[in-house]
Amino acid sequence: MKYGMLALVTAGLLAACGGSDTGSSAPDAQAKQMQRSTKTAAVASDYANVVQSLYIAYFGRPADPAGLANFEAQLLAVNAPTNATALAEAYPTNATLKTLVDSFGTSAESQNLYGGADSTAFVKAVFEHVLGRDPAQAGLDYWVGALNAKSVSQGNAALSIMGAALTNTSTQGLLDAQLIQNRITAAEFFTTQVNAQLVTSAYTGATAAGEARNMLALVTAGTNLTTFQAQENTTIKGLPNIPTITGSTSTYAGASLISFTNGGTGIYDVAGGQFGIDASNYTLVSSAYKSYLNGLQAYPSNGSIYLLSQQTIVGYLSYVTGPNGASLVGFNYTGNNQMGQAEINMSSTNYSLGCTAACVSNTSTSVTPVALQEIDTTVGTGATAAFAKTVTVSYTGWLYNVNAAGFKGTEFDSSSLHTGSFSFEIGAGSVIAGWDIGVQGMKVGGTRTLIIPSVLGYGSQANGSIPANSGLVFTVTLLSVQ
Repeated sequence: MKYGMLALVTAGLLAACGGSDTGSSAPDAQAKQMQRSTKTAAVASDYANVVQSLYIAYFGRPADPAGLANFEAQLLAVNAPTNATALAEAYPTNATLKTLVDSFGTSAESQNLYGGADSTAFVKAVFEHVLGRDPAQAGLDYWVGALNAKSVSQGNAALSIMGAALTNTSTQGLLDAQLIQNRITAAEFFTTQVNAQLVTSAYTGATAAGEARNMLALVTAGTNLTTFQAQENTTIKGLPNIPTITGSTSTYAGASLISFTNGGTGIYDVAGGQFGIDASNYTLVSSAYKSYLNGLQAYPSNGSIYLLSQQTIVGYLSYVTGPNGASLVGFNYTGNNQMGQAEINMSSTNYSLGCTAACVSNTSTSVTPVALQEIDTTVGTGATAAFAKTVTVSYTGWLYNVNAAGFKGTEFDSSSLHTGSFSFEIGAGSVIAGWDIGVQGMKVGGTRTLIIPSVLGYGSQANGSIPANSGLVFTVTLLSVQ
């Protein structure tokens, strides 16, 4: 696969990258790293890579989930190319695409970053975002001249610099390409996590953008991206205005007890006593009985707090949106393919967790699933997937459709489209809650179908080709447990 060049000036583009002009096309292996596989019929998610490329080149940061979804949809609508180099080539002849790319230069964030900067400062900033260094003098002069002459827009310049960097086949050029790919991959993980952790409202504004930009600037051609995910999650947790679970605080047994409220009504045990969490050890406490709920612990996990019983997730405290967009807390129980608001039954020695009459179950006519349902088609015989274990799975995901066979509507993702498998730590919050809860208990070699309600999926947030409030269906095969 070869990359075409813009009609601007081949030598100028290569000089702009500060690299060699010994070649104008990347080898096939490199090209495959830089773009998603071509599909007969494109879908919105095919544009994730190129949208992240635009955000990185222009703003130096990962895309926010709403911006990603918006640009993916608009690029799909005009059947745009799905890699940065080809997109730059199509820019001059596609008016809709031109308007879309140019919108980067008219955005509020652009004014905040570059409003007082001259063309030299802008070009240097883009090169720092893309390649982590200043441009060669010839490249700097070329792009500054083009911007000052208004023969290119800022958005087009950023896109073209990114596209040209991917065509440079010199030794330095191949290192640059690896750096770019690493930053795109890190950006994709960051955006996915912001969405999965339901903290999209926190990833807005100049301060949040700056923190994400500083984080992404740490990525080099040699960065271990798996290890770097910890840095990304730390950055997410440190974003300003991150939703926090709040409520009244009082002293209980010498520790701080946080008692939660949800929409003005307290969360209570079955006897009517409000409960909360001992902030010193995340153990659930009932204020009515003045005792700990033996064996039931609260485990903080990126965007929610899981409730554990004997190291098994049995429920969760999650963010919900209240009046005027306020972040509130909902306490939900899930088990036995049922879901509902929880009730706590206690004695001096034990407790039981259930939702009695409040429980709801899926039916064959459910327009959307209301409870997590686990259906084992093959029961494995190997190690068991348990809380805090790292598991590797293969999977396929569909949108829930009550009229489709097995409720499997439109397929939106599969591990076969990526590396063939996917690894995550159960309970770490790196996947949707439906996976954290639904995969636990599987044995290696087993295959399980998960029917997941939106509250355990992406909730009210759209995610790529997954609409807001969507039920999901996954088939998951457990490959290994560590």
